[in-house]
Amino acid sequence: MDNYESTSIPNCQSFMKRIIGLTGGIATGKTTVANYLADAYNLPILDADIYAREAVAVNSLLLQQIVKRYGEKFYSLMAVSTDKN
Repeated sequence: MDNYESTSIPNCQSFMKRIIGLTGGIATGKTTVANYLADAYNLPILDADIYAREAVAVNSLLLQQIVKRYGEKFYSLMAVSTDKN
């Protein structure tokens, strides 16, 4: 155990969980590693890219607020940069 004081919390090991963050540039294997961890160890994967795309999906409240604040020109630029067809 990583030098944690197990006497302060009963059954301390049952509370020990790790959060793994994957970072890196484009095409560095983050998705490959995340898929491996999910498949090999049945770990849940929270993909920030997916959440970000959902947050600014067409007609979403957040996207409407962004357009209201920054204008249609910003929306046009964003639509081109997020087009993943």
